[in-house]
Amino acid sequence: LAVLWGLPLYGQLLLSTIRGTVTDATSAAVVGARVTVTDVKTNVTVRAVTSDAAGNYEVPDLVTGVYRVTVEAAGFKTFVADNTVVEGSQIRRIDVRLEVGQLAERITVEAGVTPITTDSAQITTGFQRRLYDESPLVRNHYPHSLLVSLPGVESQASGWSLNINGQPPAQVALGMDGVTSDGTVNLVNRMDFSEITVTGVNNTADQARVANYNMISKRGDNEIHGDVYYMHFNSALNARTFFDPRKTPEKEHRGQISVSGPVIKNKTFFYVSYFYMKIPAGYFYRRNVPSLKMRGGDLSQFPQAVRDPLTGQPFPNKNVPAARMNATSLKIQDEFLPKANLGGPDDLVNNYGYVHPFPSDLYEARYPMFRFDHNFSQKNSLFGRWIRRRTPYVLSGSFPQFVWTRFRSHTHTAITDTHVFSPRVVNSFRFGLKVDFIEDGKVTAGVAPMKADEVIQRIGIQGVNQPGLKDIQGSPSLSITGFTGFSLNGGGVVNNHHQYSFADSLTWSVGRHVMKFGGELKTVQEFLGSIPDPTFGSFNFNGSLSGVPYGDFLLGLPYTSSRLSPLLNRDRRAKEFGVYAMDTVKLTQKLSFDYGLRWDYFWAPLYDDGLQYAWDPKAGNVIVSERGLKGVSPLYPKNIGVVTGKVLPAPDKGSIHPRFGFAYRLRDTSVVRGGYGIFTEQVGYFAHLQGGGPFQINETYINRIEDGKPVFAFPNPFPVSLASAVVTSQSVAGFPMETTNGSIHQF
Repeated sequence: LAVLWGLPLYGQLLLSTIRGTVTDATSAAVVGARVTVTDVKTNVTVRAVTSDAAGNYEVPDLVTGVYRVTVEAAGFKTFVADNTVVEGSQIRRIDVRLEVGQLAERITVEAGVTPITTDSAQITTGFQRRLYDESPLVRNHYPHSLLVSLPGVESQASGWSLNINGQPPAQVALGMDGVTSDGTVNLVNRMDFSEITVTGVNNTADQARVANYNMISKRGDNEIHGDVYYMHFNSALNARTFFDPRKTPEKEHRGQISVSGPVIKNKTFFYVSYFYMKIPAGYFYRRNVPSLKMRGGDLSQFPQAVRDPLTGQPFPNKNVPAARMNATSLKIQDEFLPKANLGGPDDLVNNYGYVHPFPSDLYEARYPMFRFDHNFSQKNSLFGRWIRRRTPYVLSGSFPQFVWTRFRSHTHTAITDTHVFSPRVVNSFRFGLKVDFIEDGKVTAGVAPMKADEVIQRIGIQGVNQPGLKDIQGSPSLSITGFTGFSLNGGGVVNNHHQYSFADSLTWSVGRHVMKFGGELKTVQEFLGSIPDPTFGSFNFNGSLSGVPYGDFLLGLPYTSSRLSPLLNRDRRAKEFGVYAMDTVKLTQKLSFDYGLRWDYFWAPLYDDGLQYAWDPKAGNVIVSERGLKGVSPLYPKNIGVVTGKVLPAPDKGSIHPRFGFAYRLRDTSVVRGGYGIFTEQVGYFAHLQGGGPFQINETYINRIEDGKPVFAFPNPFPVSLASAVVTSQSVAGFPMETTNGSIHQF
């Protein structure tokens, strides 16, 4: 415990180990044999250890690569295991049998790739870069489609999350060069990787989750290497989509250049690459719009009567008189509902089509990447890797004028320092930073989306955009039953998220024991700047007033009107901390046993502005902080008690759990494994953070006719006064709600 708490303990690491036993021709242990491990490609001696009283040696905390293992002992020939391939998160066994002779005499074997890892209870699979490059799935520039070919790996959420051996994404740690995140696969993982490893079961105490995925980046060596490639896809030979009147061209250009080599031979190395993808493609969309007759008020295409909501009497010939058509509705119709251009004059389905001149997803992608490796000495080495994803979008909305833009920038940084205190004590420290930035509404590829404040002013809608936002992408949302509605989501900085991780582990070999102590600290900071619906208003026309939905629209009488005064530009934070102590005991030359303890602690997440709440089910009160009390909306229902008190939950401090595992080596190609462990479930850093509640009220009003007049109509689609309303209370989804004579205040 003194060792455990006396170190800067932060971490789970995903490095590898070479271990083995040195014996002579009679199978007796050779004590004090010098074992030197050299990186073949960089010619750097990464470690030198000696065999113990049982002839065992251990070389932990190695990065993936190809090594030369040299074993020397007085009175014996030198043994060399050349080209020993060490994969990520692997324990590679190299047993050595020395022959009597002179040190100058050498016995060299080609170790190559081991057919199976025999010294670990973990079950790990994976693939090298070559398999990915040769895969026929050439258009998918992410490795997920190949990952699902591994045993036990399944995709979730359209391939962006993984289930491994039945474990959900919450129990799958997703890593890049050992820096892990949870849930969705990291958005910059189109990385130049040398290999990918997946551990599905029996994770040891140094791992926070049951399963993990790790992508290991390429690195430079003593030789200059370079790659250039270009791919092109073209729809010229593709068939026309069945419902499209003509074929929409689609092309894709993809290329990459990479260079690696030494900065200082045998000491400092670099790898740099740049991937670029361009998709000059378009997409054909079909929509449902009103016919020309309907636009003029003639609703005779519908079998039901079209009644005057004010009198209850039908309109003659199912025609809405021009004098009764709402001026705001006509502006919306003229500016935002295009005229039919497909089918016959009475067609109401798929009667409008247009080509969006950009693909349905990103139209361009840039991925610069850089890695350096530096050896200060045989006792200290450092590597760092940085990659960025830069992807702009021009995306279609319901109709051509509702085009919207998005810019995404995702970066990932990993830095690892390995220090050899002695042949038996090795420390590794890792720092990771993941930044996810998304902004909507910027001018992109010459396309400028509509601004919400300008649209609202142009059509004359009142009572919306209560914060007075200006120059922000967006529009009111309008829905007419039977036809394609429209909306344009709010722009601005959607998120600017930072996740930091600090990890440290100390490996200490003592006799038959290989002990490991360490831990990891993660801090998650998320900025939320998106404009939620219905900040700019949302209006639904369903025919409940005139009998025909489009009739309600022409009359300017929405059935429901919604608006929101949102909380904007908020920061929220969370932390996770885990420490562990574990030991691997080589009980015999064939049997290894792992055991350890891990403690995980999750801080209670919080909003920086203090506007979060808790619920007291016994008293029926909403609990807020003293600071949050000032932020309670005046629209919040008065029949719900709001009291001050403790808002943040008390985190569980007793999450200390055991891990056990064993591996029995029957032969070099057969092993029996088993294990047991209890793992802490990570349900999402902010899954239970309540930050809307009494501070952000979504107002929804239901329309009706009173004394021959509607409660509300365009251009002001909200009730003028609720002073005389009757108040009742009911419950929606388990939460209280106040209904005020046709109005619904939801939270």
